[in-house]
Amino acid sequence: NEAEVEQVVWRRPVREGSPIAWSRYVWRRGSVPLWWGVFLKQNGLGEAEIKIKEQRTFQGSRRYCRRLQKRYCPVPHLDPDENATATPPIPTSADTHRNGAVPPSASQQEASLDPSLQVPLMFVSLLRKGTPDKDRSEAKLASAFDFVANALKKEHKMPLQYIALDWHEMDKQLGTNGIVEAFWNT
Repeated sequence: NEAEVEQVVWRRPVREGSPIAWSRYVWRRGSVPLWWGVFLKQNGLGEAEIKIKEQRTFQGSRRYCRRLQKRYCPVPHLDPDENATATPPIPTSADTHRNGAVPPSASQQEASLDPSLQVPLMFVSLLRKGTPDKDRSEAKLASAFDFVANALKKEHKMPLQYIALDWHEMDKQLGTNGIVEAFWNT
């Protein structure tokens, strides 16, 4: 259920010997970073039942995100704009005393030593949220995903964007063109 894609786009040089303009973009389609499973009902006919582990549900979620950050940390010799990935130097205690600046926090110091901590993540959930009259098994997973995404942002200070979009329900309401437009405007 996971796939990784890298897109590399370049233009021919304007003249012989001039630099090649290029860019790359990597994305990954994966699973929700929490412990869950699917149980088929009626020999696989109809909707499956989603079970979420009751204890230690979110164990490994932060580690999963950190692996992604490390994997997709820009590589200066491969990325066209290596200055964009440079982290500012941490002021020394001498700098702090000279200009009255507040000393960097432990997380700021850690981030300057490990640039992968600055790699932003974006989670997009297309899970069904359910409706008041009809609760779906997938709604429980969507709720748990909402929880873990917010916990990673607040408790672990991860640079994480989270978009929850009930694709199935919005498709019924807006149609395919409407939902694509809504998604891009999010």
